[in-house]
Amino acid sequence: MNSQDLQLCREALKNLTSSENSSKNYLFLKPVDLNFFPTYTQIVSRPMDLGTLGKNLEHGYYSSREAFFSDANVCFENALKFHAGKKESGWILNLAKYMMKLVRKEKKRADSRAAKALDGGSGRDGEQRSTSPTGGGERKSKSEKKSKKLKLKLSSKKSSVDSSEGAAAGTSISEAKVPKLKIGKKSSSKDPSDIGGSSHSATETKIPKLKLSKRPSSSISDPKGNDGVEG
Repeated sequence: MNSQDLQLCREALKNLTSSENSSKNYLFLKPVDLNFFPTYTQIVSRPMDLGTLGKNLEHGYYSSREAFFSDANVCFENALKFHAGKKESGWILNLAKYMMKLVRKEKKRADSRAAKALDGGSGRDGEQRSTSPTGGGERKSKSEKKSKKLKLKLSSKKSSVDSSEGAAAGTSISEAKVPKLKIGKKSSSKDPSDIGGSSHSATETKIPKLKLSKRPSSSISDPKGNDGVEG
């Protein structure tokens, strides 16, 4: 049995033997007195009481939490077996039934707290990852919460600094002087050749003059033999 289960069993036994349940558990705190019930061991093969249960727990007799709660039930199952069918023992049967319900309740609580401890959670009674009655688990939980809060504060401060630096960088970029581009004068020519981005204006381009030769004179002969008429 590990230390966590041992502590859970100790707390369960403490509740079973507490003074709050003294009106129900007093018959089962010590072994049955054979002077009052001489035939007890003839009917019950394995006697058990809450006192013996506690000694077995501390001596490492139980290998698991389930074994402990199984023996706890034996205390009251023996009473039901020995006093069954006896009218004068009806009140003892009622006490045994009540204590069996209490054992089931304690087992359910221990199982729940053990499961939550495995998941990294905490039980309803306040122990987080620890069942120590000194509250060590609770102090550990508080320190972890403080550490998380500190990390969140540092993270938020860092993000605010980064955002302010980004804003400052944006301001310096917007305030930087962009060099002016020198754009040449737009040509006044509407010649389509200027659309392609020519660097010469139409006025600066010399168009070669075409020399037109005089049209040669031609004569058309007269079919009647007249002299040719100048065209």
